[in-house]
Amino acid sequence: DPNKLMTMKFLCTLSECLYIIRPSDQPVAVMKMVQQSLMHGMSPLSPLAFVSYGSFLAAMGNISEGYRFARIAKALLETVGSRGVAGAVICYSTQIMAYAEPVQSAIEFHVEGGKAAMKSGSMGYAMMNQVCYDTGSYWSGKKLGAVKSQLDRSMSLAKHNKNVVILMQLMPLYGSVSRMIG
Repeated sequence: DPNKLMTMKFLCTLSECLYIIRPSDQPVAVMKMVQQSLMHGMSPLSPLAFVSYGSFLAAMGNISEGYRFARIAKALLETVGSRGVAGAVICYSTQIMAYAEPVQSAIEFHVEGGKAAMKSGSMGYAMMNQVCYDTGSYWSGKKLGAVKSQLDRSMSLAKHNKNVVILMQLMPLYGSVSRMIG
């Protein structure tokens, strides 16, 4: 139904805006997306609704339920998901997975998420996956030389895309890694 799909697109955009301007209201938009999916059938945006709901559950301390919804979202991504939301769904679900699975293996999905985001033209989620991967690599104990090389690539990509926010996120980590290497 084109009207239901348009509703989902609107709620998805509203959810992203609310995250910035009024985060306390974002769950309302996400819950409406989940409700629309359950009442009217799954759409290409349904995986984003379920992973967002899972993120809220995990953030409130219910990791196991958040993880369950992250897995549902990833499964939906394979069946009804839009290529346009794949980078976001993989990014959010991987962050939840890192609580339930070994971090070293979970963060590798951020590489997949970055590629999916690049294919769909979503540079924001490509960079978000990159930052999460770089940070996870550091905290999971990957060799510092490899982490520094990855950070060099990430910072170069952020500079190329004039993404100052990502650069600011990566600079402290880069400084710490550089000092530890010597």
